[in-house]
Amino acid sequence: MKHLKRLYDIAFNNIASKEHCFSIKDSFGFSMFINNNQLCIDIRPTRNEAGWLINFTFLKNEVQLFSLKKKPIYAKKSSKDKFHSGYLNEWMKYRQTIIDLIFSSNDYSTAIQNGLYVVGRSKGGGMTTLIALDLVRNFDLNKDNVFIAQIEAPKVSNKSFVSSVHKYINKENIFFCVYKKDIVTKLLPYNKYAGNRIQLGKSKLPISFSHHRIGCHEEEEVYQLLIDYIENN
Repeated sequence: MKHLKRLYDIAFNNIASKEHCFSIKDSFGFSMFINNNQLCIDIRPTRNEAGWLINFTFLKNEVQLFSLKKKPIYAKKSSKDKFHSGYLNEWMKYRQTIIDLIFSSNDYSTAIQNGLYVVGRSKGGGMTTLIALDLVRNFDLNKDNVFIAQIEAPKVSNKSFVSSVHKYINKENIFFCVYKKDIVTKLLPYNKYAGNRIQLGKSKLPISFSHHRIGCHEEEEVYQLLIDYIENN
């Protein structure tokens, strides 16, 4: 559970000492920094209408995760892996820039081998497994040293993609975190999430739009629920 707490610290607390920040017309952005000699990536939630529109791109494309040396076998045209095309397209806009930056930086290259923490909220949470898996395959990372938190995230991949994630990243290091009855985490029921479901807080409501809003922005409440969960599990 210490890794789950650290992932929330990355998302909610300003622990970055030196970071690179990236954005694409504010519809997709994240920061990348080194903490405790490990590489941390915090993917931001949707901030505007352009970002929300990406959620409604429901067609899923085959995941094309091209290694700089060779293409992984599961990314061939015959691959059954599927991922939300809107989110996949967003990552592909910055993918090569990030990979080149890590390869060209001794600090980043060393840090990612020491450990990789990828966390995101809302739409950002939906992209975490895609980004983490891509980096794991490119940098040949130890699956024991990769940690992911999908916070108040939609389910954006199929069962085959989830199997690929669990093949290269330990399932116990992956968390799908739900705040109360957040409706976003229940959308697209035919899709699957990777890792383990973490329930934070309770509600008598069957579903709630407001719980997603609170989950994204009432950070102190969500963080306290996390501490309570860790203490009781």
